[in-house]
Amino acid sequence: MAFVGEVDHGKSTLLGRLLLDTGSVTTDRLDVPVEDGGLAFLLDGLTEERADLFTLDTASAVLETGSRRYVLIDVPGHAELLVNMATGASRAEAAVIVVDCRERAAEQTRRHMRVLAMMGVTAVVCAITKMDLAGWAEAEFHTAARQVAALADEIGLTLVAAVPVSAMTGDNVTAASARLPWYAGRPLLDTLADLTPWGDGGAPLRVEAQDVVEGRVLARVLSGELRIGDRLVAPGEDARTALRIERFGEPPQESATTGDNIGLVLSGPPCAPGTLLAPPTGGRCAATGGGSACCAPPRTGSPRAPAVPCAGPAPT
Repeated sequence: MAFVGEVDHGKSTLLGRLLLDTGSVTTDRLDVPVEDGGLAFLLDGLTEERADLFTLDTASAVLETGSRRYVLIDVPGHAELLVNMATGASRAEAAVIVVDCRERAAEQTRRHMRVLAMMGVTAVVCAITKMDLAGWAEAEFHTAARQVAALADEIGLTLVAAVPVSAMTGDNVTAASARLPWYAGRPLLDTLADLTPWGDGGAPLRVEAQDVVEGRVLARVLSGELRIGDRLVAPGEDARTALRIERFGEPPQESATTGDNIGLVLSGPPCAPGTLLAPPTGGRCAATGGGSACCAPPRTGSPRAPAVPCAGPAPT
């Protein structure tokens, strides 16, 4: 499950709170006080991350409840690190969109949501964070929730619910909060159980390019089934067609499935190692607006979303 959103909207802090309050980590792991960003540091392990208080690379942790086992993926929020975000999303089955109740969802949130759609991650929950800094105001929550619901409907994501939380105080993260009397829904952890990855269609097709040798892309099928003639798109690039699928020591194949390591001949120029390929949602990757290769690797059909269930009467 990927946690996505703008930089400094509280993704890492929210993940740290989930891990701490469920007993997935113990307090002795907090070598920095909570008020100084200690919860975020549970996953932000790089020196640069701790110094600047934002995530640079994808990190993950395991959380287990009585009914489910979650692998929580923390992805960077910076626009310059969209490739890292896409890498994390490529391994997710569902997502939590994290939005600061005061700042709202901005352009990077929209990009992240489009990458989720491209990767086939269409089941999402929105965590409206930092409610403590907004005085637990109902109007702030509803305004942010409606904005995310409109974006989800535009992009084609299924927004299961929007949940008001404060990661710093722990309110409404794993247990209901008396500070949110107007909120009739369930806390975030309980809401995550409502996410149904991929619906009835099975895992979406995702292919990771690992190298290029003599015009052939050496790739791994991360999920789904790839067949000759399938169209694939890399972020910021035009769609390509799979012309030939090969396995070492075998004749050409008609298809490849999850876990297969293959040689792939594509129409057009080969894609760079590290590129994530998925079926196109309409020509070029919508995450970049079709013109920028900001998802390029570094050198070193979903149901329409319903109206968001805010679980409380809308303010007048």
